[in-house]
Amino acid sequence: MALKMHGLIHRTTLGLILILFASASISEGAFLRKKKKEHLDIIQQDALALEFLEKGKAAEEAGKYKLALKTYQTLFKKYANSYFSPEALYRTAKIRTEQKKWKKAYETFNTIVVYYPKYEKFNDILQEQFDIATTLATKKTTRFLGIIPFYNYDSAIKYFEVLVANAPYSDYAPLSLFQVGLIHKKRGFEIQAIDAFDRLVNNYPTSMLAPDAYRELAETFTGLVDGPKYDQGATRLAISNYEDVLVLFPDDIQVEKAEAGLQEMEDIYARSKLEMGEFYYKKRKNYLAARVFFNESITVAPNSVSAGKARDYLAAMPEPEPLPEDGQKTVVAQAGNNETEKIGLIRRMQFWRKNQSSADPASEEPEETSETIEVAAVDPAPEGDPDDIDAEEEEESGGRGIVNRITFWKKDRKKESPVSKE
Repeated sequence: MALKMHGLIHRTTLGLILILFASASISEGAFLRKKKKEHLDIIQQDALALEFLEKGKAAEEAGKYKLALKTYQTLFKKYANSYFSPEALYRTAKIRTEQKKWKKAYETFNTIVVYYPKYEKFNDILQEQFDIATTLATKKTTRFLGIIPFYNYDSAIKYFEVLVANAPYSDYAPLSLFQVGLIHKKRGFEIQAIDAFDRLVNNYPTSMLAPDAYRELAETFTGLVDGPKYDQGATRLAISNYEDVLVLFPDDIQVEKAEAGLQEMEDIYARSKLEMGEFYYKKRKNYLAARVFFNESITVAPNSVSAGKARDYLAAMPEPEPLPEDGQKTVVAQAGNNETEKIGLIRRMQFWRKNQSSADPASEEPEETSETIEVAAVDPAPEGDPDDIDAEEEEESGGRGIVNRITFWKKDRKKESPVSKE
């Protein structure tokens, strides 16, 4: 019995030793493989990546897209720094495009743009991204609940904006901005459309799409005009952009369309000025303000119907009053107000002196002082209508009145002093 137990223990111990030895060997092998992988130079990585690339191409040509995608993905994960990594991503994105998996295709192309900007097919990638965004904007490629197809405008705008951010100096940047503006305009988002077209004309003024962008800006502002009875801010901006088209691009093939739009906006603007003039002319009888608005209507669109009506109003309007007489009346009124202020100031001084003399115990003749102050407060201005007094005479009389009041005040001060009592 003891011998059997001893043999069992011996076999168990030997088994544990073998298990530990095997696990140590496996760990050492994994460590060595990991160490070997970390020390692979770029030449070795390129050699191994090329093998995966060839396998992926063979599977792709055979129509085995699933195997090809798996092979390209393995290449990119293991040898991301190799020369063939962007090629594997490019072929992956092309397969996704053929499968109409637009989001995965665009994101794969974008990975190449971000991490491999020196890739030799960089411009081809920009073309592929632009085509994907255009497809989403012009075709019903997306289905709601897998049944109802619709235009994926949100993704299209996002992809166009990413393209502008990644390659702002490429030819696809102004094209993308123009498409963004058209999409916003089609959806009825005028403010966003104006922003896109405005960025195009400001950042790419020499682009072949610049005249079209100016014209789209003008037409968008035209759509915001509510008529001559409302605010004319959008009308003025539309006029400005139509004028830019005619001045900057006189040889544009659609210059006649711009001229027609400009004439329409000027007519609306002239009509708004005419209606403002009619309001002041008929409702307020303010002929000066009415004359200003009628003249503006003629200036904006001299050959319009509104300008003709404005000329008729100006011909029937009474002549304005001469301004010099109004100016003279204003001067006289101001002189009278100044004189009144002077008299009021002197009266306040006299009352203050009266209170001071009443509080003085040495004063023995308060009543006489009070009477003197009342005399000094008499207004020296002559009786009659102030408008009939000449300005110079009024000034002289006011001056004499001030002198007389100061003389009476000095006389009262002498009566109150102890020297005068003795």
